[in-house]
Amino acid sequence: MNIKIAPKIIPGILHQLNKGAVDWGWQGKVAYGCQNTVVVADARTTQHIQSLDGHRSYVAKVRWSRENYYHDLNEPYQLRLATADHVGRIIVWNVLKGEVRADFCDGNKPVQELEWLPVQDSSNDLLLVIHPPYSIVLWRADSGLKLWKKSYTDPLISFSFDPFDIHRLAFLGEDCILFVEDFSMQKAPSSNGKKFYISSPSQAAAGSSSTNVSEKKKEKNTFRRVSQMLVGDSKQKSQSPDEDSIALNECLQLVFLKSCRHHLVLLYQREILILDLEISQTVGIVPLDRAASAFSQVIPCRQRDALYCLHDNGSITMRLRKTNHTLLSPTETVGAFGTPEDAQCSPLDVYFELKCQSDPIRLTKHVKIYGVVCDPCLENKICLLMSDGRLIFWSLKSIPSFQDSVFVHSPMFSPWNSFSKVSIPSDCTLPLQTAPKHPNICLSDSICGSKPEKLWLTGQQINLRFVLTGIIAGLLSDPVIIKMCPPLTTKNYKHYKAIVAVGSQLGSVQLFNISDGTMWKEVNIHSHSIRGLEWVDLDSFISFSYSPPGPNNLVRNDLKLTDVRTGQTMQLRKDRDEEMPIKFVRVSYLKQYFVVAFKDKAFEVWDLKSGNLLREMPKSFPNITAMCWSPTHSLKKKPSMEASQTDLAASMTSVIEETTTGTDGKTVTQPNIKEHFVFTDITGLLYHFLVEGNVIKDGAKIPPDSAMSTISNLTWKADLIVISDTEGNIGIWDLKQKSSKTFSTHRGWIRKIKFAPGRGNMKLLVFYDDGIDIWELKVAQTSQPQMVYDVIASVKSPRDIIKIVDCDWAGSDKPIILAADGCLRVVDLNFKSSMSAMSDYIQADPVFGPHLLDAKSAFTLKYMLQHQPWNKEFSFNVMNQLCDPEIEQVVNSQLNTLDSQIKDYLKCCQFGVAERCLITALLFGDESECHFWMVALHYLRGEKADPLANRKDSLMGVSSSGDLFVPSQRNSITDLLQLDDKQTLSSDDWMFIKDQPLQMTYDVFTDKEDFLRYQLNRVNLHDSKRVTYEHTTKCTENLILLGQTDRAVQLLLETEAENVSYYTDSLKSCLVASIRSSGASQSTIKLVSTNLIANGKLMEGAQLLCLIDKGLDACRYLQTYGHWNQAAWLAKATLGYAECSEVMKRWADHLCTGPVNQKSRAVLVLLSLGQFCKVIEMLYGLQQFDRAAMFCDACLEFNVLDNKQENSILSWKMVRLGHL
Repeated sequence: MNIKIAPKIIPGILHQLNKGAVDWGWQGKVAYGCQNTVVVADARTTQHIQSLDGHRSYVAKVRWSRENYYHDLNEPYQLRLATADHVGRIIVWNVLKGEVRADFCDGNKPVQELEWLPVQDSSNDLLLVIHPPYSIVLWRADSGLKLWKKSYTDPLISFSFDPFDIHRLAFLGEDCILFVEDFSMQKAPSSNGKKFYISSPSQAAAGSSSTNVSEKKKEKNTFRRVSQMLVGDSKQKSQSPDEDSIALNECLQLVFLKSCRHHLVLLYQREILILDLEISQTVGIVPLDRAASAFSQVIPCRQRDALYCLHDNGSITMRLRKTNHTLLSPTETVGAFGTPEDAQCSPLDVYFELKCQSDPIRLTKHVKIYGVVCDPCLENKICLLMSDGRLIFWSLKSIPSFQDSVFVHSPMFSPWNSFSKVSIPSDCTLPLQTAPKHPNICLSDSICGSKPEKLWLTGQQINLRFVLTGIIAGLLSDPVIIKMCPPLTTKNYKHYKAIVAVGSQLGSVQLFNISDGTMWKEVNIHSHSIRGLEWVDLDSFISFSYSPPGPNNLVRNDLKLTDVRTGQTMQLRKDRDEEMPIKFVRVSYLKQYFVVAFKDKAFEVWDLKSGNLLREMPKSFPNITAMCWSPTHSLKKKPSMEASQTDLAASMTSVIEETTTGTDGKTVTQPNIKEHFVFTDITGLLYHFLVEGNVIKDGAKIPPDSAMSTISNLTWKADLIVISDTEGNIGIWDLKQKSSKTFSTHRGWIRKIKFAPGRGNMKLLVFYDDGIDIWELKVAQTSQPQMVYDVIASVKSPRDIIKIVDCDWAGSDKPIILAADGCLRVVDLNFKSSMSAMSDYIQADPVFGPHLLDAKSAFTLKYMLQHQPWNKEFSFNVMNQLCDPEIEQVVNSQLNTLDSQIKDYLKCCQFGVAERCLITALLFGDESECHFWMVALHYLRGEKADPLANRKDSLMGVSSSGDLFVPSQRNSITDLLQLDDKQTLSSDDWMFIKDQPLQMTYDVFTDKEDFLRYQLNRVNLHDSKRVTYEHTTKCTENLILLGQTDRAVQLLLETEAENVSYYTDSLKSCLVASIRSSGASQSTIKLVSTNLIANGKLMEGAQLLCLIDKGLDACRYLQTYGHWNQAAWLAKATLGYAECSEVMKRWADHLCTGPVNQKSRAVLVLLSLGQFCKVIEMLYGLQQFDRAAMFCDACLEFNVLDNKQENSILSWKMVRLGHL
């Protein structure tokens, strides 16, 4: 049994300034601030695994580093955490080792918000921080180097990065939203950003569902206010009187939507607004019913278009966007939005439908919600941080839906993960063997992303529900006393647990195993504050409490014996009236007797086994100030004690110890064993008493030492008796040497003294009112041996450490401290550290994660899970010949912690290496790998189902003007695929493996058909929200670019005669309407467009080029002038494969350039084009050898590459390089 005790912190309740200081990282760990401490918990096993102590103020922000970079031996998996406190100190931690990587601050400025940069190709240690009120600073976190600083003119509260564009971010100010579009890692933004103001969301509109005719005017005004929600700085002063405006301090949160580009989420108490930044208008609203609890926080999802919402009552709701799968024009939509009825009338609006809700949490005055976080990798787990220190974990589960479901009007389906509905070709080359049910690892495994083209692409109809999966509890509020269990001995080591009992003001006693830091049990014993604890043995303890004193200072004492195995309590001292309060209880070493001492009342001696009172001292007997039992005992009768120290020493040296051991390994004492104890009265006189059976005898009395004041503590070990008084004096009596000595500490009242456990260990803990000293007692070897001491450690409180409430010994060299912040600290002997490396801890349950392993073990585990070409059957046991024995043991232990359902599926993944790599990336929390393999598997399945060589019309751009390049032979781009003869056959045999559409999170990396459908619906939505002429102009431009000329002409003709652009728009409408019937004018229009572009009219020129089917030229011009995202959008939506490939490949080259350095994004561009050989070459060039090797093998399995011997040799070479 491992009883190793390492320095650690067991957290307690949170301070109100810790609110919001919680984060869930891609590594699968939850970190939060508790007072001045940072606590790390494992979500899978629901246990605390690390505590970090370095801040001198309350922790305000906690952020895990991102994992969006390629990992290898030079950049291994690591637990890196950034934390900030309220005085502005930022610490970057190595959580695994419990060390500080960097410690920095910007003068004395506090920290308002901090976030790691999401794009990490060039550097993975960049941290953006808001230092209020106006400044942002970009730090290099690993070194604390300030790269640049930018100050704005408006106070900044929070910010959010655009997940689709690293150069864009939005700041939430006190009265505005500030958009920055020139963010760069190299230099500070040159502009001051663009300020926008928000008009008031109408509470009546949010809660109204009436459609009466009398309220149509009101609804129209509401629609106008909401549609003009985002107004520019120049328009704020000219706002019309009927438009309400509010300060943004009513906005609780600002965050970008992760599932759709150009969407911003604003959270208010009664509604959630979805803003489309391209038209600066609200396109959706999530209202609350009048009886529903207000919103508190919102978390957008990435894998599905969904929102997790936290409410003030502690419940969590999951809302899924209700999508329309048919292409609708704006003329088909009627009404406003905001309510379910409106959403049914306006299918183009962004509407999030409530799908499930968790049970509310009982909240009180002292129990509140301080934060909510979602697993960023899996997105199906939620964690609530409570003010009392609890972490509550919820999991989103899918269950089969029935006909009486409340969601039948908007059904959900699980993703298709079984081949039972289709017939598999007999000559298939994929793994595709019969596999068990696909495990629901992440959110996308539970919910189908969009409506499939064929019925067999979905699973069964489902409903969702939240399931409580775990609670991690800390110390209760206001702990007042701690007591360590009896020490480890040779007789109890087989069943020993290092348990500390913590008593609280609520009358409860919590038992913590300080070896692993977990709460073992909690027992509610008393109705008032715990006043004292005393262990009887490893399985029981005595505790006492009493009611508040009355006018005569009398109380009703409550003394109980508790069995920790069953939680059963036994009342001691029954049927007692009001009396003086109990001062302390002391149990004898052989657990036969215990003494109850009172304040201003004589003590009592009790038989512990029978619970009978042996003797109550007379009222005239002096009151006890301190006492202790002798650590020695005797079976023989000793001579009476003289009132001298010499006689006392003589009797102690003749005492022998005799015990027997029972069959169960527990110590069993012989009956009538004599024990004795000593105590002092208020005058300092020392008394010695002997107890044997029912007989109590008075022994020797030793007169007080003149140098000592009122004795407050007394302890006895071996031949030494140590006493302390209320004025800081300590007296040491050596019974063997028959000598005594008094020392003055000049520290005032000594609250506790206690010897450290262990034979021969003479360390003494001295607890003052202002700190703790650790003494080492020893006998000086001089001509006259005398007792001396060395102060081996000293700490002042609260100068060096937070105010100390109580202390004890956790082990022979580990003090344990209960601090005023409610946390329990196990510290080293020098009080220098209360944290350790995670390798020094004992975990109650094994924790899975590569971030906890050394680099070689982590990558061995990764390769074992991804691909095992050396094994005929997939195995979860590392063989000796593959790695060192130490690595083998570590990897095998990690493999054993995997869920059995995941292990069963990994043995026979339906899509082989690619799917296994994706599952491994999800298990590892590797953000970069997740993105790569999600896109790779989608296009590998798509290529197998419908080879590119068979889609002849997709290799060219379609043109109605006849100005079209048609290749006379096979296009060179398709040669990169190197398709074999079988795949060039026109067959639908493999259509059953076609994947569901990628979520719009991947934007231009999705399939062309899905992307175009989404963009057309979006431009129609913009059309339906038109309010101003500027918005109409924006819609017209997008319609022309997307080829929707008929609707564009209609919008141009709507321009009012009073508008200065009336004549221009009229001419433009004529041009758009007539251009397709005039082929001879194309050269003229192309010349005009070129001139417009040359003179700064880029978008106007691009529109003219699109009108004459010169979209490729338009994209080239956009790229030339730096509009790379716009060019990719236009190419993906309007161009054929050949032309789109040219534009996208040029964009990929741009992404690989030094100033941009987004090579991982360039790889996704090539994947979306189906150019797998180019992907392998780029991965190899980036020295991502293991990823290249796995992708090469995946391509060979899908048979989308030429399966030749040189390809296999190349794959194995890269595997070996990846292992180096």
